[in-house]
Amino acid sequence: MTKAGVGGPVTRTYGPLYGDAFSNELESFHRHIMDGTKPLTDLADSRRDLALMAEIIDRMKQTTGIMR
Repeated sequence: MTKAGVGGPVTRTYGPLYGDAFSNELESFHRHIMDGTKPLTDLADSRRDLALMAEIIDRMKQTTGIMR
């Protein structure tokens, strides 16, 4: 974002990523493949996240009736 400042234009950058989540993940995946690095989380972490989300959705179904 650029604003007018006392000494001229002042540009500030907010956040490291501006793309959508899928594009950000794809870029990270590509970097790991090209650089031979490993992500901070592994497949087991992803599975636990999915299981947690399933539990949250089930609880919402039971308690709120929102998702039927």
